Amino acid sequence: MDFVEEIANCFLNHKFEMTCVVIEVLFWFTIYLIMRIKIPYRSAKTHLYTISFIALCILIIYTCESFAHFKDMENVIGIADNIFSGAIFSILCILAFRFEKNVKNMEEDKEKLSQNYSGLAKKYCKDNLVVIKSKGTEITYPIIWEGQGEILIGNENNIIIEDSPEDFYQLPSIIENNFKEIFSIHDTSTIYNNINIRVKKMRMEEGKLYLTTQRTTFYNSLVTNRAADYLITEGLSIREIFETGPKMTPLYRSKLSNHLGFNGFIESKDGYIVFVKRSKDVSIGKDTYGDSIGASIKTKYALDKDGEFTYDGLKNAIYNEISDELNIDENEIDYIDDSDQSKGRKIAIISIYRDCVECGKPQLLVYAKSTLSATDITKKFTDNKREKLNKKKEETDGKKHKLSTKDKKELKMLKGGSKLIWISTKDLINGIEYEENGIRIGNSYSSKGFVAYKKGKARQTYTMKLRMVPSASATIYMLKEYLKKEDCNKIINSDTNCVSES
Repeated sequence: MDFVEEIANCFLNHKFEMTCVVIEVLFWFTIYLIMRIKIPYRSAKTHLYTISFIALCILIIYTCESFAHFKDMENVIGIADNIFSGAIFSILCILAFRFEKNVKNMEEDKEKLSQNYSGLAKKYCKDNLVVIKSKGTEITYPIIWEGQGEILIGNENNIIIEDSPEDFYQLPSIIENNFKEIFSIHDTSTIYNNINIRVKKMRMEEGKLYLTTQRTTFYNSLVTNRAADYLITEGLSIREIFETGPKMTPLYRSKLSNHLGFNGFIESKDGYIVFVKRSKDVSIGKDTYGDSIGASIKTKYALDKDGEFTYDGLKNAIYNEISDELNIDENEIDYIDDSDQSKGRKIAIISIYRDCVECGKPQLLVYAKSTLSATDITKKFTDNKREKLNKKKEETDGKKHKLSTKDKKELKMLKGGSKLIWISTKDLINGIEYEENGIRIGNSYSSKGFVAYKKGKARQTYTMKLRMVPSASATIYMLKEYLKKEDCNKIINSDTNCVSES
């Protein structure tokens, strides 16, 4: 108690110094709020948070020196005070740097890609954007719907690829000259470079998919499509230089990397669609919900021994990505008709589109039905993830020596999302309302809503909304339209009247 009283008396005897400390803290807090609200990412990147915090610490120390031992280096107590204060100061600086890294991670996506989705929809208003009527209002997603149908991956005659493996994409000089600056925007994401498939032309016509392709790198995409709104200088971005609107440049004339990606939905045997919670270190869409699968077409799966991109390569890449992300093997994808397996498995490309958020990046939308139940898929995803990573490590480094930095990053990305959430196909078709930045369960619709599987049982999550990027929300609508047509066709084939909602 004597010690506490001594401390209290010390503060009472130094009211002026304490008043100064309070004013300094309030002044710093005001500056912090301005940085956090107005320029959060720039403040973290230039270490303004840490610098301002260090300045505050120094001011407080000097203010308190009149009743502390910080200047007294001639006795043991003074030396101890200096060592202790130095240690505390170092710890606080480390915490400040960690805080800056978290701020950069949270704000990174906003810096490199615009989240003003309605503004992007207006910017590219002359394109065939995805328009949805939901809750009595009309939502336009900045997603260009290039084609829809059902192209079964099981018939090579349905997919025609014209590939030029020796033809490599070249960055425009203005991007090449600012490569380091633009690339730095991804510094809190887990990234590694790879050769990717670049699309020069893409169309869906009469039940066939036509692709004209060449090569690019993932790093090229990171400084073009995936940093489209990063300000190189004030008012100057990739989008404002190359894609000013009101119509997106056709792929064959585009100056951006445009690597081929795909999103996919997996339906379980018992009629549930799975969404995946994305991690905080992916290059875009951090901490949001995505489709069942979302990835680029990886050349390690897609290219043949001669380095060419073929139908077999596309099919192989899609199957392997499903296996990598959800641990569902090819033999666990359902056949269209068990009596006629020659038709191929029930996996199809149901739409092709371009994402305006990523400045027109081309995407395929894939749908597959699994022979596994939602419970089985969840169990494989959780229980077998470590086994899958260990197997990948052995493939990468059979002798189990130290992995390279690239191998470690690839293994980290292989983990994909950390959480699965499900919805029945019936609820997806009838019970979802669409918003600019996600989907929600409609208030007027009675359903299970979003469910999670734990210990083999479906448990209601009471989650009403999933936060998503526009491409994910739009592809759910595309899937809904596909499933409605599929249900309608079943009714027609059974000689029952069917009315399809437009």
